[in-house]
Amino acid sequence: MIEPLIEVHDDDRALATAVAGELLNRLADAQAAGRVPHISLTGGTIAVKVHEEVARLAPSSGVDWDAVHVWFGDERFVARDSADRNAGQARAAFLDAVGVPDANIHEVPATGEAADVDAAAAAYAAELEAHWPGRFDVMMLGVGPDGHVNSLFPRPPPAARHRSHRRSHRLPQAPRRSA
Repeated sequence: MIEPLIEVHDDDRALATAVAGELLNRLADAQAAGRVPHISLTGGTIAVKVHEEVARLAPSSGVDWDAVHVWFGDERFVARDSADRNAGQARAAFLDAVGVPDANIHEVPATGEAADVDAAAAAYAAELEAHWPGRFDVMMLGVGPDGHVNSLFPRPPPAARHRSHRRSHRLPQAPRRSA
């Protein structure tokens, strides 16, 4: 069993730098062991800062970005160019800068690419079935201000408690999909 490690940082920038460094180390270690790493990203304020730090630290990391697959643990069902989209935030903050090939970035379909949020979830489930090796080397998780993690909310309404993890939970701003 892996022992938990608790670190306290002076501010969000120090936290982002530490998390980015650990992410890069784990990717490099996976590649050194002969694996193609698969990571799952999240969105949010701190995630963007982590992504920016990954871009800054990437040149000296030794990570071969052509051999990294990127997934998203949750995503809003909005237009592809929406500023609310986690994939767009990740692309702008680091994926494009480090050169992850488009074929290795597995995005949830956006509005206009799927009939509705359930169709987007089904398409993403098919993408997982086709390309995911059954494990993530790193899964980034953030906790929202209302206690949600990857759009899985504490105390969901009774009807939502038995839904598939691949379906969305509807939020006031936009429906989301969780992996």
